[in-house]
Amino acid sequence: MISRFQTLARTLLTVDTPPLSSAERLRSTIGALLGIALCAFILSNIPISAHWLIAPVGASAVVLFTLPHSPLAQPWSIMGSYFFATCAALACSLLISQPQMAAAVSVAATIWLMARFNCIHPSGGAIALFVVLDGPYSASNIGPVMGLVALNSCMILLAAVLVNNV
Repeated sequence: MISRFQTLARTLLTVDTPPLSSAERLRSTIGALLGIALCAFILSNIPISAHWLIAPVGASAVVLFTLPHSPLAQPWSIMGSYFFATCAALACSLLISQPQMAAAVSVAATIWLMARFNCIHPSGGAIALFVVLDGPYSASNIGPVMGLVALNSCMILLAAVLVNNV
């Protein structure tokens, strides 16, 4: 009976992704530490917003430093997903007055745009939520939001290129 339960639990709770070796775990951990530290240091010294390091960058770090050869970790995936998510979220925030609906539509639109332009990256959905929930916006504060997201995406990508190639 226990054997069947263990088999069922393993089947339902695990994936077929091979585990990382000790060296890969260490490299990923040190890479994320250095990458996020680099982003945090640089971005905290740029007075662009009350937010300087946005949470979706942490999700990007998982992909960039743990699975650097994945299609999800390529430069176009990062830059495109952040860009399309920000645009979709800003549009939804401006056009949809109810935040719950704006959040849902922005994530759905982000997924559609990422799939359409072949730049799927999981943090895109997080960017869409972050931007919508940080609103509401007006025409005057769209630029700083775009700048904040662009700087964050550029910094985590630069950190990944530097750390992963050392």
